[in-house]
Amino acid sequence: MRGRMLANRTTKNVAGAAGVNITLDDLRYGVIELIGAITANIAVIFPAIDGLFVEVFNNTTGAFVITAKIGSSAGIIALQGKRQFLYLDGSEVHDAAGRKGTSVGQSISVTGDTSLTAAQAAKSYLSLTDGGLSADFVLTIPIGSMELGDVIWIDNATAFNATVKIGAGDTGIPLPGGTAAQITSALAGATHYGLPWNATLTSHVFPSAIGGAGARGLTLLEASQAVAASNITLTAAKYNAAHLTLTGTPGATRTITFPAAAGSVWIVTNNSDTAQLMKVVGDAGAGITIAAASRAMIRAGATVMERVTADAVLT
Repeated sequence: MRGRMLANRTTKNVAGAAGVNITLDDLRYGVIELIGAITANIAVIFPAIDGLFVEVFNNTTGAFVITAKIGSSAGIIALQGKRQFLYLDGSEVHDAAGRKGTSVGQSISVTGDTSLTAAQAAKSYLSLTDGGLSADFVLTIPIGSMELGDVIWIDNATAFNATVKIGAGDTGIPLPGGTAAQITSALAGATHYGLPWNATLTSHVFPSAIGGAGARGLTLLEASQAVAASNITLTAAKYNAAHLTLTGTPGATRTITFPAAAGSVWIVTNNSDTAQLMKVVGDAGAGITIAAASRAMIRAGATVMERVTADAVLT
């Protein structure tokens, strides 16, 4: 869009119960932050522009849903508290991260191990609620219902841990109770791919249990790790994420060890109070230090952790 200020953001107050139109002037900015207390499910309506990407940050309050749409289209849910890259094609708003199914969400009551229907798997947002669970459970997405690169947001609103799989033979990824994640398919139809695509647009090679040659299934895109008084060796649920956020107030630098395959790439955001040191297992090198309030991309070499980008200070 001519004159677009991609480095800047604008805020849009959408408080109340009425739909709100996004103007051409709003679209001059690269990021649109939605603010205000919404009191009903509302629509945020974009102009009928073909070929435009925009980042939307739903920073509203209120336990209601915002749907981003063009005119009377089905639209896509703008997830509260999340940033999403959206694509406008002139008649519909799409998740630029890749979900090709219908954009509406659905709540699913879970009583035990559950296999989604094709219609449920086509949603871009699923909320799992407790329908009488007594133990951890497996959520299976049917083979063929997701295309390579399709992204789905799953909110595990239960108190039990889920393992999300594509097909019975998939290793799957963990989704702890009370957490949510965007996950993406590394599979098209019944064909499995060794290099999962991810929505942060960075390549990410996973260890053989989840990625690598002959890998199949789903890839967790984001995870958070609290840093405290001790060094940390990340669990699979953490190092299989493409974007890892460090939190906590350790007061000193700790060593964060990534037991992952050579070639794995991560974006690490350090939201802790001090610089933190990234290493791979058996790393005899100096490691990669990421300053507090900074973000960097790192890569696992054969024997040492390598820096891909310099630290970028968070603003």
